[in-house]
Amino acid sequence: LVPRTVIDFPTLLGQKVVKNIELTNPAMAPISYSVRLEGNPDFTVEATTVRMEKRSSAQLAVSCTPTSSLPERCRLILAAVKEESQVNGSTLVFDLNPVVKSSEPIRKIDFKAKCYEYTEQIIELENPYPGDCEFGI
Repeated sequence: LVPRTVIDFPTLLGQKVVKNIELTNPAMAPISYSVRLEGNPDFTVEATTVRMEKRSSAQLAVSCTPTSSLPERCRLILAAVKEESQVNGSTLVFDLNPVVKSSEPIRKIDFKAKCYEYTEQIIELENPYPGDCEFGI
């Protein structure tokens, strides 16, 4: 399936962003879509189906909470569901792209040392993420 477009989700690492995708039904009969995401698990949708009455529109909220700074796309597939007295709509496909912006440091630590002399500094680290992490300095 070829996506109609790529939808970017600019945000900071670990920060949730929500975008509403507006769908319109120009037909004279209601249309229902089954909603499915494939790929990056950082994307979620609350609705599993979307129903639009004749000549109306609906909004589908898609959220992204990136857990990695590497861009890993997700595919949103809206497959038309044929019910009685409805027209069969076409399948809609969108690529969802997390755009992780670099963030400001949580804290800065300054200390003085003489050039080429060994210095120790104790630094307390706090994990700002919900899962376990390994930090390197």
